[in-house]
This record gives sequence, C-alpha cells and structure tokens, in this order.
Amino acid sequence: MTDPRRCPACGSSVAAGLQVCPTCQSAMPPGQPGQVLISFVPGMKADGQVASPYAPPIPVAPPVAEPSLPPFKASVPAYPPPPPPPGWTGPFLGGASTAPAQRRVPASGPAMAVDLVFDTGQRVRVSGPGLLGRNPQSADPHVVCTAVEDPDMSISKTHLEVGVDVQGFWVRDRGSTNGSALLDNSGQPRRLEAGVSVHPKIGDIVTMGHRRFRVDEARLG
Repeated sequence: MTDPRRCPACGSSVAAGLQVCPTCQSAMPPGQPGQVLISFVPGMKADGQVASPYAPPIPVAPPVAEPSLPPFKASVPAYPPPPPPPGWTGPFLGGASTAPAQRRVPASGPAMAVDLVFDTGQRVRVSGPGLLGRNPQSADPHVVCTAVEDPDMSISKTHLEVGVDVQGFWVRDRGSTNGSALLDNSGQPRRLEAGVSVHPKIGDIVTMGHRRFRVDEARLG
C-alpha cells in the first residue's frame, strides 16, 4: 500500500500512483512516496498481457514396443556315446542301450581259479599262490597255506606249491619225502620233479603221498 505525500516542488498532495503533480505539473522523482514501482506481477507478461495460468502439457512420445524374441535354448553338441569295454555283453552306462542285464560269458582260456577235490572229500580253492601239506607255513602274507587231511601221515609238512599264472593252474613239488605225480586222462602217472612247475588240465589227477586230488573248474558262489 502506497503512502500519499507532498510534491517536492509545490507541496501539494499527490495521489498514489501519479507520476506528475496535478497542481504544478512537476514530475515526481522515482522512488518517492506516492509512486509505486512494479518490477514483476505474477501472471502478467512483459507486454502487459495476462499470461495463461497453466502451461500447455508437454507431449509424451508413445511407448515403443520391444520386439518379441524366441525363447533361449542352449545348443549342446551331440557326441556319440563311448563304446563298451571289449567282451562286455551287459548294459553299459556310457551308451544308450536299454537291453536287460545278461550274464557275462568269459572268453575261453586258462582257468584263473580252480577247485582241488581230494579223495577225502576236502575241497580247496586255488586262485593265487599257496602251499599244500600236513602243516605248511609261509612268511609271505599273500601265500595261502592249506593243511591237507592225511590220516596215513604220508604227505610232508610242506608237500606242494600251487598257483595260477597266464597259462592257468600249476603245481610244483617242494622236495617231499613220498613225492608227487600227475595222472592225465590216459591214467599214466608222471612223477613231478622237485622245483619244476607243471600245468595240469581240468580233470587231471595229482597224487601227493597216499592222497590225491582232481582239478575241477572253480564253482561260482
């Protein structure tokens, strides 16, 4: 609100807002009481026009649709499964066979284990190094020592050495007192030389003192 004051020239009262004194026509100095200086009026333009109370909205670009992509699928090269081991006839995990499990039939060759069937009914399995006798002993923990039943006491404490190699089952006389012999299918005995290995076949008979045993195929189970 303005405060009307006197004209500096004539002392007349000058109404608010007048730039010239109405009595003496003298110009009212700027900033003097009675003159209103306006530098900014809200809603008013510089040319005196009333500005619009609201600015026009800024146009918004429509959203751009993203192109649809096919679902991701990893590409895995198809490698052929490895072949089963030679001679294998059962199911193999490395392949795609779904055939039922089959019993593997070993190829023909030397027996890797045999059963010695004695005339007393005793049966001894041989699949590695061993000693046969009345009371055989060995410091080697890998050697299987088997006491053979002999009521006549005709066999030595350590009578025969036995084992299996690439040619199959073998026997070797250990310098026994009453000796050892091999009876083949013809029934003819062949005395075993001490320290010399012999390979009996399945069905052959070996004597040691008064005892004898037949070489049989090892029973499964």
